[in-house]
Amino acid sequence: MLLADHVQAAEGKLNLLGGGWRWTGPEPSTFGIGVVIEFPWEAVGEEHTVKLDLIDGDGAPVEFPQPDGVSAPFGFEATLPVAAPPGSKRGTPINVCIGVNVVQLQLPPAGRFEFRMEIDGEAHEEWRIGFNTRPEPQTA
Repeated sequence: MLLADHVQAAEGKLNLLGGGWRWTGPEPSTFGIGVVIEFPWEAVGEEHTVKLDLIDGDGAPVEFPQPDGVSAPFGFEATLPVAAPPGSKRGTPINVCIGVNVVQLQLPPAGRFEFRMEIDGEAHEEWRIGFNTRPEPQTA
């Protein structure tokens, strides 16, 4: 998993611009989350549910107001098919690329946040990526 200024998943590849940052804000931020998941050949033909959740420094889901006035956790969920590219040799691991772009997300300044990924309800420590928001600038 990688944070970038912009991500695109296309043709079995993950394209990144400005990848690898860990600091953003305090103003609203536009960014992308790029993920490459490697599945074994035996997973070809399966579908897997991938979920990304945004968590704050206290381990709580980050929530935002929705149009109906109710707050909901910020996240992303998709069901992904595992398909072998044409010409793949039996036994070849299969990469599934995900690119999620977020536009103008306002997070609290001077905070610590983390995207956590689950695949089919399973989570691992290495399926996380943390980042920070800068503090508000000092005024004279």
